[in-house]
Amino acid sequence: QIWLHIRPSANDWIVIVISSNHFRTATAALALAASLALTAGASAQDVTVTHPQGETAISGTPEKVFVIDWAAYDNLTALGVEVSGAPGSNVPGYLADSVSENLFNVGSLFEPDFEGIAAEQPDLVIVASRSASTYPTLSEIAPTIDMSINNTDLVAGVEANIVQLGEIFGIQDRAAELVAELDAKVQEATAAAAGQGTGLVLMTNAGNLGVYGPDSRVAWIYNELAIPSVMDDVEDGDHGGDGVSFEFLLEANPDWLFVVDRDAGVGNEGAAAALLDNELMHQTTAWQNDQIIYLDPQAAYITMHGYTGLMTMLDQVIEGYNGQAPVRLLFAAIALTFVLAIVSLFVGVSDVSLQTLLSSDAEGRAIQILLISRIPRTLAILLAGSSLAIAGMVMQMIVRNRFVEPSTAGTTESATLGFLVVTLFAPGWPLMAKMAVSAMFALAGTALFLRLLRFVPLRDVLLVPLVGIMLGGVIGAVTTFFGYRFNLMPSLLAWSMGDFSGVLRGRYELLWFGLAGTIMAYVAADRFTVAGMGQDFTTNLGLNYKLVMRLGLVIVSIVSAVVLVSVGSIPFLGLIVPNVVSLMIGDNMRRT
Repeated sequence: QIWLHIRPSANDWIVIVISSNHFRTATAALALAASLALTAGASAQDVTVTHPQGETAISGTPEKVFVIDWAAYDNLTALGVEVSGAPGSNVPGYLADSVSENLFNVGSLFEPDFEGIAAEQPDLVIVASRSASTYPTLSEIAPTIDMSINNTDLVAGVEANIVQLGEIFGIQDRAAELVAELDAKVQEATAAAAGQGTGLVLMTNAGNLGVYGPDSRVAWIYNELAIPSVMDDVEDGDHGGDGVSFEFLLEANPDWLFVVDRDAGVGNEGAAAALLDNELMHQTTAWQNDQIIYLDPQAAYITMHGYTGLMTMLDQVIEGYNGQAPVRLLFAAIALTFVLAIVSLFVGVSDVSLQTLLSSDAEGRAIQILLISRIPRTLAILLAGSSLAIAGMVMQMIVRNRFVEPSTAGTTESATLGFLVVTLFAPGWPLMAKMAVSAMFALAGTALFLRLLRFVPLRDVLLVPLVGIMLGGVIGAVTTFFGYRFNLMPSLLAWSMGDFSGVLRGRYELLWFGLAGTIMAYVAADRFTVAGMGQDFTTNLGLNYKLVMRLGLVIVSIVSAVVLVSVGSIPFLGLIVPNVVSLMIGDNMRRT
């Protein structure tokens, strides 16, 4: 029997063997216990990390951790470690929700705020890749490690960093879980790509094309997933790749194309899809077989060394190879819409069913209800919903913001004000004329919103819809004042709440103008996408930027006015639907 007493002293651990019947057993036990105790003490108090720029001793478990690299932030977040400081710009969208307002701004990747960091006295600073050159200065301020990764062995590098962070923070089990999940995902992607032909990684940036090869920053596509490159001799740089033309892509003709939309990485979604939608690309195998995979641009360009970013791209590769999931979702959505439309025909107070429709009642009451009420109501729902969704998408492309739609840009409120004005001064005008006046007010209100954006420093994407909501609030207040003054509050209330219960034959036909707007948007889809990239870019491509913008505003204004006059306001539909469709199918405006 052996009794061991282990207790910490001021600077080390003391292991005492109380008693033993066998000296050899006691000696072995003493050695084992001492080893375990001393190891435990070392892991809790002192870890030496070997990294590309040397060795760094870390005392204890770091509590205040600063990162000068978003991939390091990604890894720490995946491990459940709280980060105290991070760069103040270029936050990847998928990490935005985890970034606290209290996070210390360490500066940029290339120019950290050395004085500010020194004043905060962090326990650990992590640099990598883009910020690696700042290591010498930062290492004099606080314990600093460089977690740069060799792109030709990316997966192993990411896993090694996760394991290293697990050791530093004493969460080896969690690190092992992440490594196992990443290994499984890589194997799944490799199996999906096996035997599927050649591939090529293409970056689009402001209308330019660049390709990456097996020795580039995205080498993992070829090396880790065993996807044969359609070309081996690629002089790719870190920014933009090896410049090529559409003729080159047609000549190379890869079976699969992996696209990194650099413009989407800085907020201009859908630019790559519009750029590739041309006659030469239509002749390639990748286009004809719908074998173009769009990788998350921020993950591919900024955080490819991060766990979540890499897992996101692997999921996109798997989804691309394992079938046309977005297409299946599209057909499923169409089928569901058709079923719901049929069901809508039989929902209401009156008894309208197949039995009553087929019965030979003298008056044909059920058939009359179907023709006069149910079919117009269902068509009104479909026309209003689809046209508002398209209007929201057009507005988002024009403003280059995902959170904008007619009800968050003052458009709907302006249309309501116009309808009120024409009701006050020309109540006898036909509905078509009232709609035209309402559309003109909507156009003016939207133009005012775009004008205001020029004078507001937009440091955050949420400021754009906030400006629109405030403008809408002011316009709504003016409308309410005159509505109250002239006893039209009941009418205002009805206009502000979408209601299809009163739709009848002869009262919904204006909504067909919404369908016309949808067709116009489809025809001009590529132009709207290009216009969303800015005036200079649009002009350089030979398009009339102002004309495209005006066309978009006219479509949005007409749709807003038509829906308001016909069934009332339906807010946020143009915000929700385009974003959901984008998540399901992508950012190709013409296809969506």
